[in-house]
Amino acid sequence: MRFCPLLVIAFLLLAGCTHTPKDVLPWRWTFTSVYMHNEDNFVDSINDNNTDAGEAMRHYFFDYKLILKKDKSFTLVIFKKFTHGTWSFDEQYKALTLYDEATPQSPVTMTVDSVSRSLLILSLSQAAMNKLVPLNEPNNKGFTFFKGNGPYRFFLSADREAYSNDKNDPYSKQNNLWRIRPSKPETDAQLNARLANHVGFLKLLMQAVADGKSTYISLHSFHTPLVMDAGDIRLEHYEYTRSSWDNYFYDTLQAQKAYRLLEKAVIYNGVKQGETGDRFENSVIMLTQVLQNLQK
Repeated sequence: MRFCPLLVIAFLLLAGCTHTPKDVLPWRWTFTSVYMHNEDNFVDSINDNNTDAGEAMRHYFFDYKLILKKDKSFTLVIFKKFTHGTWSFDEQYKALTLYDEATPQSPVTMTVDSVSRSLLILSLSQAAMNKLVPLNEPNNKGFTFFKGNGPYRFFLSADREAYSNDKNDPYSKQNNLWRIRPSKPETDAQLNARLANHVGFLKLLMQAVADGKSTYISLHSFHTPLVMDAGDIRLEHYEYTRSSWDNYFYDTLQAQKAYRLLEKAVIYNGVKQGETGDRFENSVIMLTQVLQNLQK
């Protein structure tokens, strides 16, 4: 492997001395790389800019998060999926188990190989990985390498971002309700609320960069039909976004209705272009107008 041995050594040196896992596990962690079978081919498949393997992986995992809270709740964002629930840690077996609140009967268990204040290394079997990778995402780059090629060793770095409350945290459950597929058809009012939650999430991401709380914005971990340019906002045509957009709704008919409601808020009700010198502030201004239009 051209990348893994050096990566492991570098990360272990950065990790320094380890701490008691139960003390340092509760934190915001960002995925940065993976050690896996057929790794060279995986890197080639995701490397659009012909950079080194480490940079290609950092870009691929850009906004994939594992947030472990002291109250034993967790948030996992990986492979364009949002999972929320509770977690436990078995010190004897170094086993970290995540219980998705939607499917608590099918927890995901992984091994904590190492943990420090700056680095977390997790090992997952293929069986555990199968519970995380979506079954119906054939066109997402790199996904096939996580199906049938285990085990996997993930490297996560301590996140620099911090939020005083869930209201302002783009990764909190209350700001990601739009990702949770409903169990029955929703009314127009409920669809509008789902859309507002989605737009509010995007606004938080942009606001964090505009305020200097975050140094980057990535749309890698989710799907949206909204396209934000430097001073403009538009919608992708439904046929181009359908395969991903439909996953947030009860069925295709509900997804189409929601798209029309969003189309009305963005196009027919009108959104004035942002005119500041900051593209992220412009996006905040325009997304605020979309939220107001959804409430009309």
